[in-house]
Amino acid sequence: MTIVLMFCALFLAACQTIEQDDGQVSPLVDSIKEPVSPLSPRALQVPPDRLSKVELSKKNIDRKIVLEKTARGWWITSPINAQADKHAMDSIMAALGEIRIVGSVEKKSNPTLREDTNVIVRAWNGNKLATHFIVGPVQGDTTCVQPWNHPSSVRVQGRCKAIFDKPVDKLRHSLITDLAQKDIIKVEYSNEFGRIVLIKTPKNEFQPQTPTIKNFNVQRAFKNIAVVSKLHAKGFVDALSHNDDSGLFSKNTACVTIFLRGKQQSSSINVFIGKRTRGNFLYVRTSESKQIYLVSSHLESSLIPRRSHFERSDEEMRQLREHEKRIARAQHAGDGKGHIHGLPEEPVTQVSDATLAELRALARKQRMSD
Repeated sequence: MTIVLMFCALFLAACQTIEQDDGQVSPLVDSIKEPVSPLSPRALQVPPDRLSKVELSKKNIDRKIVLEKTARGWWITSPINAQADKHAMDSIMAALGEIRIVGSVEKKSNPTLREDTNVIVRAWNGNKLATHFIVGPVQGDTTCVQPWNHPSSVRVQGRCKAIFDKPVDKLRHSLITDLAQKDIIKVEYSNEFGRIVLIKTPKNEFQPQTPTIKNFNVQRAFKNIAVVSKLHAKGFVDALSHNDDSGLFSKNTACVTIFLRGKQQSSSINVFIGKRTRGNFLYVRTSESKQIYLVSSHLESSLIPRRSHFERSDEEMRQLREHEKRIARAQHAGDGKGHIHGLPEEPVTQVSDATLAELRALARKQRMSD
């Protein structure tokens, strides 16, 4: 019994060694005082093809942005419901897929990162939380990161803070309308200047429904329809419960109605153009959502056109007819000659007749002397 107690005492003494001869704390005691599990360089990574949800939050401004992968692509599901911007999501997925720990951060120069002043990143693989960390400041070509439930900060390769530290408006899709020209069969403009209806012809051109527009400009009509079918937002305004309460739109507000050809039946989308801001933007909303957008004011003549915008002047029509005649003459001159440019058969000289005569006389004298 005495021998057993002696062995136990020796074992406990070995385990409770406080310091080695060189003054360093033994690894065993150090691990007992502050357990630190080593992190592999790829400990924070999530493969992009397995990423299902990303949450970005900041406690000091009570902000939480949730991005989720759906059958329609990536969508913002909180604090708004909107399609996510593809380029912004590509950057986030690339950062999470390639984030690499390259070293530790000295606590003297950078204490544990705080949740209330930095971005908290959480990402899921399916229903499982795959990574969780706080993104801190940039230091040179690296970024300070605090892995969740880890006692010390680490340095990750690259400057990734700007990728995660974005407001919701920088993460949402900027397209207001995204319509294919081939699906548009009719466009109707209704504004203070009247009502204009354009119908697609068998030649895939847009013509006025009634011939009330003099010298109709087909190219201008096509450009205007291209603008409204791919309309980009320059900013966003939080929608109210009732849009009329904002005072930005009225019952007689300008409207562009786009009629689309569907597989089963036709449909239509309304684009309402409201007031102009002091910063030279136009307020816009659609019949698809209550969201209010800001678009560049230089698009106003395309979204709120008058008949004169589609009319060519007499001088423009004369130039157009002359251009068509020149093309016809060139094509006629090119028949059977291998070209359509109508070039003269002999080059035209720019030398005066007197100078040309002197040159010919000089050439004859030269031949005679030879």
